[in-house]
Amino acid sequence: MANNETNDTSFFKEVAKKASIRDVIAHELGANAVIKKGKDYVCLCPFHNDHSPSMKIDVSHNTFKCWVDGHGGDPINFVEQYEKITRFEALKKVCQICGIPLPSDMASKSQFVSKLDTNYKQELNALLELKKFYQLALQSNEGQFARDYLEKRKIPVEAISHFGIGFAPEDPTLAIKALRKNGYEIPTLEKAGILSNSSDMKDRFSFRLMYPIEDDFGHLVGFSGRRLKDDQTGGKYINYPATELFNKSEILYHYAQAKNVAKKYGYIYVVEGFNDAIAFQRAGIESCVATMGTALTQQNVRSLKRLGVEVRLCLDRDEAGQKAMEDTLPLLLKEGVPFRVVRPFKGGKDADEVLANFYPEGNEELNKEATHMYDAFLFLLARALKEGGNPKKLTDPARIQAFIKKASPYYQSLDDISKANDLSALVKVTEMSETVLSQQLSNQQVSEIEPTEDKKTKKFEKKQTNQRSSNWNRNRRGNDEEEVKNLLNKDNLPEKHFLPNNIESFIQMAQDSVAAVGMNKELIKNESQIIYILSHSRLAFKKFEESNFNIVFRPFYGLSLLIDTIYRSAPTKVAFSQEDYDKLYQFISNYTTKHEEIQNEEKKQEEDIAFDIEGFEGAPISDQAFDDEFEDSSEDINNDFYSININPDDIDFLKDVIQVLQKSPDNIYDEMKFAQELEAHSLVLAYSLREGYCRSNNLSLKQDKELRRLQMNLKKYGINIKN
Repeated sequence: MANNETNDTSFFKEVAKKASIRDVIAHELGANAVIKKGKDYVCLCPFHNDHSPSMKIDVSHNTFKCWVDGHGGDPINFVEQYEKITRFEALKKVCQICGIPLPSDMASKSQFVSKLDTNYKQELNALLELKKFYQLALQSNEGQFARDYLEKRKIPVEAISHFGIGFAPEDPTLAIKALRKNGYEIPTLEKAGILSNSSDMKDRFSFRLMYPIEDDFGHLVGFSGRRLKDDQTGGKYINYPATELFNKSEILYHYAQAKNVAKKYGYIYVVEGFNDAIAFQRAGIESCVATMGTALTQQNVRSLKRLGVEVRLCLDRDEAGQKAMEDTLPLLLKEGVPFRVVRPFKGGKDADEVLANFYPEGNEELNKEATHMYDAFLFLLARALKEGGNPKKLTDPARIQAFIKKASPYYQSLDDISKANDLSALVKVTEMSETVLSQQLSNQQVSEIEPTEDKKTKKFEKKQTNQRSSNWNRNRRGNDEEEVKNLLNKDNLPEKHFLPNNIESFIQMAQDSVAAVGMNKELIKNESQIIYILSHSRLAFKKFEESNFNIVFRPFYGLSLLIDTIYRSAPTKVAFSQEDYDKLYQFISNYTTKHEEIQNEEKKQEEDIAFDIEGFEGAPISDQAFDDEFEDSSEDINNDFYSININPDDIDFLKDVIQVLQKSPDNIYDEMKFAQELEAHSLVLAYSLREGYCRSNNLSLKQDKELRRLQMNLKKYGINIKN
């Protein structure tokens, strides 16, 4: 016995050395996930919400290590941790991937049996027996009706066999009798979900086409039954009940069969129903899964993420399917899954209809239509056009702003070429200035994804831009105030030009700035009047936030983020103090140098963490190190400041702006006037966008009418614009 254990341990070590860590990870995550870095490789760590490759693949030591969450080991360890299987199962999988023969005396060891197979052996076997029963019933005389249905749907024998499709007889007691005859006890059938009611001993399915359902690892865990007659009781489909084996929200139909093909080709299609998945397989597209409902769940998205491939959303063409895809986009973006959306099929509402409508050339047609895809931004633009009632134009300012708010996270995730293409499409349908649309899309604040890791991992990762320190004031040191005052001594202040002391001069200063070139002066005036108030009243800033207001003028946009930072750091602050203005001025003065220093330091830390720490196990980071990282947070607000991007060309102008705000009188907030400025902004913005477009295009009668309508509305707010 001891000798056998020694042999087993020796073989584990042998496989850990022979198996290529690079090949194993590429097989599990996809070839495109592994990136060459010097003599080694890196990849996004699959064990936490990684956005920058933090896992090192050390070819010389044949190991992997993530220095963020601590996962590491040899090829067997990786498969064991990634697929959440036993070490013996992982050994078997690694041998299959790398073509290493498994000794005959090990192949039959009980350790290779998964926990699921061990704990639910009888239930799993009962489900397999039931599948065989349904398949035999399909070939019976009674099954002729089901066979006719399949033939009518043009589903070939090969597909029926591949998907294990069967038939539940009209008499629901037959299946239970067959299972009981084979020795399966009633508690086993109940636990497996087969027996609907132990008192009458009936199968839950009667006269239905049966689709076996497997989990991610190929275990048969349930069924779904489709009615064959319109007058049958129950819904079109009867789904399996929740059991210890079957959880509908965690399952994607055909995942176990499709996952290896997906890794081979680098993509996987997600469709809405069983027959759509079958249609794709019939068309030769085997990398396809189907949802168990209309929409993807969080668990589904994580299963897809594990594949490390592009997800191609292809739900039905109807409104329910298109809405489900729209609802899925945030989940995919949050998990960092690459994806595209298949355009609505022209030949039918779904893949199954395309095959039927174009039979016998349906396979060719489906392959062609499945390659017509667009990114999430263009998908949402198409949705916005449809909702607006005009498939070619989006002209309502409110709808445009709503679209930009919804679509900007997806725009910001695109590469530069895709951004240019999508922006061009938006300009075309809105007939607005490319410059302003680009500013609006870029200025939108994208909500950061909240990591799912444990507390220590979250602490160790770099804080995101929108995370504000709540204890800045509590930790401020007494000598800071004196240092700031010394730094901002009157003699040190630059005197580049006359600084205005009233709102009219402040507006003129903004309109004359370099950043204002080419912009509508009324728009700058409106935004000047708003920004002038924000630091003087928290109530005004709250109204500003509630209005979902988006500042277009570049310097003021950056300044609004800085003001937001200070208000968030001190929840009880009602208005800016002189100290707050001093801190703003100090930040702007030192911005270029400090911003570069922080970026370089962060880059160096990331390189040290990811690549320069020698040794496989690595030095553990103590609890105290994590505590130290966040206990001293007196500089948190500075880090938040320097994470905000300020254009270097705006620095001198902003320094003057801060001095003006610092010297302006208190109690200048008029609630009614401020509300009017916020209301007027959308009109001024709409006018400036239209005006920008019309400068480079012939003005149509419709456009002229639209501009005049905007002019009339602006007059209500005392804004007079002449053509």
